[in-house]
Amino acid sequence: KTQGYRYEGFLYKDWDEGDIEPALLLEFLKHYTSTYGEGNILFDWRYMDNNDLFYTFFHSDYIVKSKKYNYLSLTQNFKQGIFNINFRDSAEDDFLNIEKLPEIRFYTPPFQVGDAPIFIKNDFRMTNFHKEKEDEYCLRTMDVLTLKGHKPAGELLFSPYISLGGLNYSDDEDEWFNFFGEAGTKVSAILKKEHSGFTEYFSPSLTFFYRELDFEKGKHGYFDSFERMEGGNFLTLGMDWFFQGTNAYIGSVSLDNLYDIDSNQIDTTSLKYDVHLTPSLYIEGKNEWDISEESYVFGVNDIIFKSGKYSYSIGNRYDDEGDVSGIEGKFSQVVNELWRYSTGIQYDFHSDTFSKVSLDVWHKMHCWELNIGISGNKDDFSIFIMLSPFLI
Repeated sequence: KTQGYRYEGFLYKDWDEGDIEPALLLEFLKHYTSTYGEGNILFDWRYMDNNDLFYTFFHSDYIVKSKKYNYLSLTQNFKQGIFNINFRDSAEDDFLNIEKLPEIRFYTPPFQVGDAPIFIKNDFRMTNFHKEKEDEYCLRTMDVLTLKGHKPAGELLFSPYISLGGLNYSDDEDEWFNFFGEAGTKVSAILKKEHSGFTEYFSPSLTFFYRELDFEKGKHGYFDSFERMEGGNFLTLGMDWFFQGTNAYIGSVSLDNLYDIDSNQIDTTSLKYDVHLTPSLYIEGKNEWDISEESYVFGVNDIIFKSGKYSYSIGNRYDDEGDVSGIEGKFSQVVNELWRYSTGIQYDFHSDTFSKVSLDVWHKMHCWELNIGISGNKDDFSIFIMLSPFLI
């Protein structure tokens, strides 16, 4: 998808008490070409006074967007590299705290050194972090240089690499520097098998690497993934399947995990899939497990059926940290060019009740669209009416 937009918003007030509360969802993506090269603008922003409002009126978005930052990004591709400036906002989410105001990045994609099978890439970032709850700022300047080789051996591809990086931190009280080095080898392959009506591609990979740090994980707090790095010996296993039909994409499956050799523990294992079983029926999902804790951490899995103007879906929703565990089902129909509707039901395993039943109706009127939504459970009932413009 190269461009598109979406905007939704309304003012909410409890019937008996409370103040008027605004709610707003904005999404914008645009790809452009200039004299300097190609680029894109990405804007994914929400504003909610509280998560209850988000959960009630934008429930599907809540499942996808909760615990995720607001994001504004501008990317410009140059011949020498890729420039990006982005802002990350906490979206008034209690789970989120560390904002980027802003981050400036210049990334040099891998380029070959002469005729040798060696490639170099570089990643420079300068980030002004803001810890919203403590109202503290920290400037981090980092640069990571990576050299990577490629050596085919039959069906296998050996990719040894070495990365050297420095991260300098500065806040109101202190300044410190963290050097890290990482070296390893990735062994991968791409296997192809023809089936009746489709082609299967299987790509297994195994990576062993050693990492050394001046400061261990969390010593000076967390900002993003770089502060969560640990030193030691590690092994990663990845398996990816891709299925291509004669005339159409069928699906993909991806399985990844990380094994800490020193502590003899498997960290988070993830499974992602998107498979079209028939032209009208497909399944998609994302799941994470913490193997060392023997726990299911996160899961969103759906079975979706589309036939003409009708669409049906049912799937589970699970988030260990967000205390979400249940099933959500939806049915929708496009009646004609002017009318469409959707019904939904959500069942919560924790409370053993139907947590929400909803009905939404949309009607196009010239250059406007009217949306009437009704939802409720055993304790609450709500209705909202929204009128928004759209482009013909």
